[in-house]
Amino acid sequence: MFSNFISRLAPTPSGYLHFGNAFNFLLTYLLVNFHDGVLHLRIDDLDGPRVDRAYIEDIFIQLEWLGIEYHYGPSGPDELYTRFSQQLRMDRYYSAIEILKKAGHLFACECSRSKIKNSSKNIIYPGTCRNKKINFQNDNLTWRVNVPENTFVFYKTITKNKKKINLTKGIGDFVIRRRDSLPAYQIASLVDDIEMGVNLVVRGSDLINSTGAQLLLAKYLKDSFFPSVQFVHHTLMKNESGKKLSKSSRDYSLNFLRSKYKSPNVIYQQSAKILNLPFDGIQTIKDLT
Repeated sequence: MFSNFISRLAPTPSGYLHFGNAFNFLLTYLLVNFHDGVLHLRIDDLDGPRVDRAYIEDIFIQLEWLGIEYHYGPSGPDELYTRFSQQLRMDRYYSAIEILKKAGHLFACECSRSKIKNSSKNIIYPGTCRNKKINFQNDNLTWRVNVPENTFVFYKTITKNKKKINLTKGIGDFVIRRRDSLPAYQIASLVDDIEMGVNLVVRGSDLINSTGAQLLLAKYLKDSFFPSVQFVHHTLMKNESGKKLSKSSRDYSLNFLRSKYKSPNVIYQQSAKILNLPFDGIQTIKDLT
């Protein structure tokens, strides 16, 4: 087990942050702080069309409101654009994709999302183009990672346990380069985590298959560091109807909660309650720590 954790907050600026984001941030902060570790702020702004400056500004506003301090990362939107944006690291992502392509781990796919949805009962890609040998240079294609039958990967939890993921059934042949030629989340997140030396990843339980995909990519890239990373997959925050919170969940947005409660102590108390910690009397992030 690492004596000092290095972790990151990795919000995507595609909407205003909500309580689920706050819980993830606080849990990550608490674990890193408890172990005298290092915390990065990494804003996943690769998806250009969905990124809005207002959403980026919201990230800094809410982190300040929550009292979460980080050691490395942008101090505001301007510094994000000039020094820390994923747009500035595109060559690193493309380089990794090219290594995977030359090693024969990728194939080009012409299937649309609607076609996959209509041909797959569980919306997992059914391997339609895997053996078609479509030219990578053709237009309007996605590039996918070939995930053979019975592909299992193992990851380490923060409590030193090993857990198994069935990637074939969980995610299938996943996208690594999108139809618009942008690197997909899986490769960008992996490359960034490796370069930052991240050894603790805290994410929602809905991203367990992403953990598996990134571990498989690390293996294909012959990276020796990422397999030693420890993972926490926490419970998802849901609304009254049992649906996972999304950035469209206005009543749970931090903007709304900040205007309603002024103090973030309600966020601290609810987070402590979810973690089965004593929550009465918690007023500050120091109390929570």
